[in-house]
Amino acid sequence: MKSLILFVSLAFGSISLANDGYSAIGAGGIVFNKSSSIDMKNEVLTISENNVNVKYEFIHRPGAAAVKKTEKALIAFPMPEMTCGYWGKAKMPDDFSVLVDGKKVNFKKEVKALKGEEDVTEQVKKAGLPVDCRELDQNKELFKKAQKAKWAEDFQGADPEDVLYSTQVTYYWEQEFPADKIVNIEHSYTPVLGVDSGHPSWFFNLAPHWDRNPNVKWTTRVNGKDFEYPSSDVLGGKSLNYVLTTAKTWSMGGVTNFKLIIKRKTPETFVGSSLGPLVAVDKNTFEYRAVNYAPDRDLTIFFGKSK
Repeated sequence: MKSLILFVSLAFGSISLANDGYSAIGAGGIVFNKSSSIDMKNEVLTISENNVNVKYEFIHRPGAAAVKKTEKALIAFPMPEMTCGYWGKAKMPDDFSVLVDGKKVNFKKEVKALKGEEDVTEQVKKAGLPVDCRELDQNKELFKKAQKAKWAEDFQGADPEDVLYSTQVTYYWEQEFPADKIVNIEHSYTPVLGVDSGHPSWFFNLAPHWDRNPNVKWTTRVNGKDFEYPSSDVLGGKSLNYVLTTAKTWSMGGVTNFKLIIKRKTPETFVGSSLGPLVAVDKNTFEYRAVNYAPDRDLTIFFGKSK
């Protein structure tokens, strides 16, 4: 049963969100390119169980020899792949918003159907099926149509059945970057967290950079005083993945100043981060900071329950 829980949690239980990436529309849709003159100066990523908010400061530095002008770039924010069916009834944050210098920006949305790494959008459309597989979860007739077209499993009701393609949504818009001027970009949305059942000792063994060993008690300093996490016997919790490595598409290959803020609901919630040791700001707020940060891994956050 533990191995089954591990598989379900990894395959369907967590959801990945992503940093802004410098991109361009290619023949296959949005692809990432590398900017030679736009820097991500600052990034503040604040995550709780109810909200994700990320604030960036970008600056376009064309260089002394270049003509100072405004550069236009396509900004893309890819969401995770959604799986559908019995095991993969994925939700997706539909309240995604963009602010540029405090003003709301209209963005476009690209939707693709994927089977593994293959783009099967046109095949799915040709079969008369929606690219967004969530529509099949909501419509039994559509699901039956997908089964007949071999785009959904058909076990005659004997076993759970899944859609055989996933859906990926990417939000994008064109952004102007005036020379030597700070451009502030902010995203906000409600995350969808995966549920991890049982004692997730396996979860903490997936990466060597958790902020603590879940099998030992941990104390830290908050405003000059020691306090101890609740029992190290973690009963389970919720996880969230966030793609950081797209920050490498900006000119310096990362972000000059990076700050992660994790907020938990109560002191009884156990918090873990895959980036490294967290610094306690208060009993419910933790931070991780890095300078000239070129992320070599993506972020996983765990909100655990303990006795």
